[in-house]
Amino acid sequence: MILLKKNIIFLVLALCCLGVILSVILNNDSSNAEQNEIKGPSVTRDVAVQTAKDFFQLIEVEKVELRHLTTEELKQMPMEAKDKTPIYYIVKGKDQTGSKVTVYVSSDNENHHFKN
Repeated sequence: MILLKKNIIFLVLALCCLGVILSVILNNDSSNAEQNEIKGPSVTRDVAVQTAKDFFQLIEVEKVELRHLTTEELKQMPMEAKDKTPIYYIVKGKDQTGSKVTVYVSSDNENHHFKN
């Protein structure tokens, strides 16, 4: 009888430990999935174009592309954006004087922008 009680107690403890181990494994997998989730740009193409028009008086847009900044372009980034993403919308067009202008708008924050 005592042996049966010990076996039952051991079985209950083993099942509890197994439950804890499984919950840790399952929770760890779901948090890793969230961390590894691919995230696209927070700023849309339309917002980038509107930012170029609002801040740099673009009146004609010729081309918009989303890409990693070159080494030279990285040097021109605003100071507050230096530790942020180097992926920018490049908006090419003409301003009110007809001059060709290239505007750079961060894909994560439309307030991070500059022109060349």
